[in-house]
Amino acid sequence: MSGLHPDLDSREWLRVTLSSIGDAVITTDREGRCTFLNPVAEKLTGWTSAEAAGVELTRVFHIVHQESREEVENPALRSLREGVIVGLANHTLLLARDGTEHPIDASAAPIREGDGEIAGTVLVFRDITERYAQEALLKATLEYTVNILDTQRQPFLVLDHELRVVTGNRAFYQTFGLAKQETEGRFVYDVGEGQWNDPRLRERLEDILPHDSSFDDFEVTQRFESVGEAPEDDEAASDTAFLRERLRKWCENGLGRIEADVEDLQMHKAVRNVTRLFERIQDFEKRVVKRRGALSRADAEAQVEALVLLAEALVPFAPHAGEALLARAGVPVS
Repeated sequence: MSGLHPDLDSREWLRVTLSSIGDAVITTDREGRCTFLNPVAEKLTGWTSAEAAGVELTRVFHIVHQESREEVENPALRSLREGVIVGLANHTLLLARDGTEHPIDASAAPIREGDGEIAGTVLVFRDITERYAQEALLKATLEYTVNILDTQRQPFLVLDHELRVVTGNRAFYQTFGLAKQETEGRFVYDVGEGQWNDPRLRERLEDILPHDSSFDDFEVTQRFESVGEAPEDDEAASDTAFLRERLRKWCENGLGRIEADVEDLQMHKAVRNVTRLFERIQDFEKRVVKRRGALSRADAEAQVEALVLLAEALVPFAPHAGEALLARAGVPVS
């Protein structure tokens, strides 16, 4: 390895490399005693590399289960013992020297000599506090979205990319006299007694995905024995039009800031702006309800559209969160 840099021997080159890694890194000898901590590891554990030298890893890297507070098996010691790469269980906390707690994930791998003998282990870990914040935001957003769908007075059906039913709101099941367990997972054309298998509707639906298109105000007449007279559309929402316009501007401005944060790799700022936009969407609902008593169809559609935009903003830096929310909203993810 010294051939890579004429001024450094292999050990020093390794030390320089590990010091430059963005994740926290600790190396140990074959007895499980610390030999090196990079700056990120020093910050998270509260130990300097010099202080930790020769100290048992379990003192420096002290981990417990987040909920039970019981000691968690150290992945580096298992890696030493079994000679394999070992990951860390979920919901693990690192207890720093000063008592600070950090949710982390980690993995460890054995360090081998040229003859294959294990000489120590390398432990790589990272603080996932931001990920937890994103997951909490996702959970709150999903719950909020589900509540919106369930309280819609108009029947609402969510389909996946294969046009299978993901879910429907309460109004859908009540209006058409269908049960969830007989509906979810089925092709929309097979729902009920096949009333949705209309050639004109099929043509519209099957055109959406390949062309990333949409359609509005499409009417089709079918007979549903369990359905009475359709309720009158609520068109008395003009008094909340200014709130919908303000919501649109909030989304436009908020999404611009989030996109700029992601481009600059300022993920903590992106999370903060996602949270702010989510609070704006909640505020929209509160203001409409205070003004009118309930959301009109136009208000609800504006709210769902804003949530979809929020989910799309999450995808670049929290893909699982964003994609889960988009799926819940019925938006295909490539």
